[in-house]
Amino acid sequence: MCAAPEYRWPAGWVGLAPGQGRAFLDQLRRELGPAHPLAPLIARRAVRAVAVAEGSDDVVFRIRGWQAPFAVVHLAWPPADPRPAVLRRLWPRPAARWQPRVVPLARPDALAGLAV
Repeated sequence: MCAAPEYRWPAGWVGLAPGQGRAFLDQLRRELGPAHPLAPLIARRAVRAVAVAEGSDDVVFRIRGWQAPFAVVHLAWPPADPRPAVLRRLWPRPAARWQPRVVPLARPDALAGLAV
């Protein structure tokens, strides 16, 4: 990972190189699901991962056209349901699945001391 030159990240946060954030964005899409308010923005490619906390799964996303230009999200990376598709449809897992908390940020320097 390397520091993105366009932002000054507080201590403990590292910018992502172009293309490095794809896995974070794919995971955000899976964890939020299609009903989340950010889902349409992700589909329109208005969301991109730009930084990550060192030693954590907290990720900073840059968001165009949302309530704030940035958001920090703790991704859980839960395992996928290994059952065949027909069984997942007939007997879905409980509705209380992981839903990550999306914390809006006005500026990257607001990350200093933030606990997600």
